[in-house]
Amino acid sequence: MKLKGLLLNDFYTLKDQYLSYIKILIPCMTLLGIVNAPEQINSLSDFSYLVLLLIILPMSLMMALFTYEEKCDHMKYIVTTPVTRKNYIQEKYIFYLLHIAGMLLLGNFLILLFSLISRYTPTVQDFQWLLKFSGGEFLISLIFGTWVIALSMRFRVSKVRVIMMAAMGIFVGIAVSLTAATMNAIINQISAAGKISGIMIGTGIVLLLLTIWLFVMSFRWAERKEL
Repeated sequence: MKLKGLLLNDFYTLKDQYLSYIKILIPCMTLLGIVNAPEQINSLSDFSYLVLLLIILPMSLMMALFTYEEKCDHMKYIVTTPVTRKNYIQEKYIFYLLHIAGMLLLGNFLILLFSLISRYTPTVQDFQWLLKFSGGEFLISLIFGTWVIALSMRFRVSKVRVIMMAAMGIFVGIAVSLTAATMNAIINQISAAGKISGIMIGTGIVLLLLTIWLFVMSFRWAERKEL
C-alpha cells in the first residue's frame, strides 16, 4: 500500500508533463513516420528511430519529478509518514520501470503501425530483430535511469542534469565511434574488427558494473541524504 500511494502521487505530480509530451510527440511521430517512402522500406529496422526518440522520455520524466520534489522538499515530508527512505527509493525504480515498459510498447506499436502504413509486411526475422532491439533499448534506458535516481540522492538535481548530459554525450560518442570503426574494419576485412567488438563488450560490462554499484549506493545515499 505504501508503494501504491507513492506511485499514484508521482503519476499525479507528472500529469501536466504527460499532456505536454503528448502534444509534442503526436506531430513529431507523425512527421517521422511519413519520412520514409514505401519503396525505401526494407525491414522494421528502418523505423528504429521511433523507439530511440521515446526511450529518452522516461529519464526526462524522472528528472522533472526530482526537480518538483526538490523544490517542495517532498522527501522531508515523506519521511515523517510511515514511508521509509528505502520505500521511497524502491518506488522510484518501480515508477521508472513502468515508464520504460510503457514507452517500449508504444514505440513497438508505432513501428508496426508505420510499417503497415508503408505497406511493408513484417517477416519472422523482423520480429526477432524487434525483440532484440527492444531488449537493448530497455537495458540502455535502465542504466541511465539508475544513474539519475542514484545521483539525485547524492547531488542536487541541477548538478545531476549536467552530469547526465555529459555522460550521454560521452556514451553516444563512444558508441558511434566504435560502431563506425567496426563497420570499416569488416568492410576492409581487417582483423581489428574483433578487437573493436571486444572493446565494445568491455565497455558494456564496465557500464553494467557501474550501474550495479550506483543502484546499491542509491539506497545508502538516500539514508544519508540531508533534508
